[in-house]
Amino acid sequence: MHLPRVLKPTRFLRIGLLGGSFDPPHAGHLALAQQAMTRLNLDRVWWMVAPTNPLKHFAGGYAPPPQDVRCSAVRRMLKPHPNMDVLGLPEDGKTYFTLQALNAAYPKAQFVWLMGWDAFCHIHRWDRWQQIMTQHRLALFDRMGYNGVMNPVAAFAFSDYQTSPQRIFETPAGWCRLRLRLPQISSTELRAAS
Repeated sequence: MHLPRVLKPTRFLRIGLLGGSFDPPHAGHLALAQQAMTRLNLDRVWWMVAPTNPLKHFAGGYAPPPQDVRCSAVRRMLKPHPNMDVLGLPEDGKTYFTLQALNAAYPKAQFVWLMGWDAFCHIHRWDRWQQIMTQHRLALFDRMGYNGVMNPVAAFAFSDYQTSPQRIFETPAGWCRLRLRLPQISSTELRAAS
């Protein structure tokens, strides 16, 4: 995993980690990253490009482009945004171990994992999801008009860890929920149109 240089390592930085396949990256991803920076008062956002997603299954034998192709696409989109970086996760880069490695590599950083509420509905299927919930920070984003499952297993199981967006960095572990206005666009729709 290529690790970006943290600017001014003598002070604590607030860094959002936006994980995903980004197949392809689009304006909705970028809007989420930009609104996360504003709403959570982040210094940077690191886009964490996954090599694969074992929970996603594609019809018709579709296979996503190689990770380096998707990383390049994200880098092109982020050129005008110097406060955002791209990381290609290793093949076995499960979220829990990635978070542990980043915390060890950057003790002066305060990380928060950024994810959609729809993805959070399935976090209980992730490896070591209980440790993610009890040892790390998560910011969960609702899209306006999203009518998906509103009460994920993890939200019930770890309701004591819920906090507000304004207080997410006051605790070493916890989760908050934000409602965003994002462009009505998805990677699935873009792939179907190409």
